[in-house]
Amino acid sequence: MPLCPAADALRVERGMFLLQALLLLRDSDLRKLRPHHVSTQGLPGLGPQLILTIHQHKTVDEVRVPLPPLASAIWQRYQGRPAVLAQQYRNRHSKQLMERVGLLRKFVRVRFVDGAPVEEVLPLWRVATTHPARHTGAI
Repeated sequence: MPLCPAADALRVERGMFLLQALLLLRDSDLRKLRPHHVSTQGLPGLGPQLILTIHQHKTVDEVRVPLPPLASAIWQRYQGRPAVLAQQYRNRHSKQLMERVGLLRKFVRVRFVDGAPVEEVLPLWRVATTHPARHTGAI
């Protein structure tokens, strides 16, 4: 039974979110990935491994990250060209995914109106974006 386009879009975003989280990438860095950024390199004690080598957009620092098995599978599924949608669509799909997996705990969002803090209690999925993927393991 073929999936509807909406389900396909959520499946793609799930893969992109996981790839971003596993490789600790900013959205801007995920967007610029191409096949030449991953190569097989020998690592002492591990042998040949797929390694991502990229110059980060924000810092211009070179970063080398071994691809864990799940990241490698996602990379290969998209043939080294991650299917990254516009940020607005990614965030919309991320919210849908996070609601479906049950991220319901309460989050207090504070906004300032005329200089005074106004608190709003929302389920976590409502405020989720793609940004937490970067900060899952990054410092």
